[in-house]
Amino acid sequence: SYIRNLVLQVSELQYADDNAAPASSAEDLQTSMNNFSRAYQTFGLKVNIAKTKVLAQPAPRTSLDGPNITIDNQSIEVVEDFCYLGSFLPSNCWIW
Repeated sequence: SYIRNLVLQVSELQYADDNAAPASSAEDLQTSMNNFSRAYQTFGLKVNIAKTKVLAQPAPRTSLDGPNITIDNQSIEVVEDFCYLGSFLPSNCWIW
């Protein structure tokens, strides 16, 4: 049936001033960050680099070498876990 095979790709999650941008590759994430930065600048806003983090969730048995993502030529810190809207998100994919 249609519902059984429905696939939905989430490109961003925003709540108040919090934003999450899931991506399947470093290139996709960099593109999202560039787009967000440009959109925010249009409204006179700026991404807070100190609060912005990259959480990479590598495939099993691979290293956690996170991607080098930048916003306005500033590197974003890669972390092993992060708290988003009260949920703890670790790099091993478990969410609680």
